Amino acid sequence: MGYRIRYLLEEFNYDSTGVKYSGSVLFEPMHGSPPQERVWEKRREAVYEASELRFMRSLMNGRAEEDCFQVLAYADAGENKQTLSN
Repeated sequence: MGYRIRYLLEEFNYDSTGVKYSGSVLFEPMHGSPPQERVWEKRREAVYEASELRFMRSLMNGRAEEDCFQVLAYADAGENKQTLSN
């Protein structure tokens, strides 16, 4: 997608239950030919369109429906779960 990713590992632990790590991420833009940069830009746009970030921004800006998102809630009634809209 046209980025070099650097990760500063601040903490790393593992045991029998799994691996835990934390750190900071830095995305550095790569430089390519104009056609390659256009391909990277289109891929970034496609990923953004399907991202959780876009969904959250749409919610915060009151545009979820306009941006073609549906937010549904459900009530847990044991075995008789039902879907509720809005």
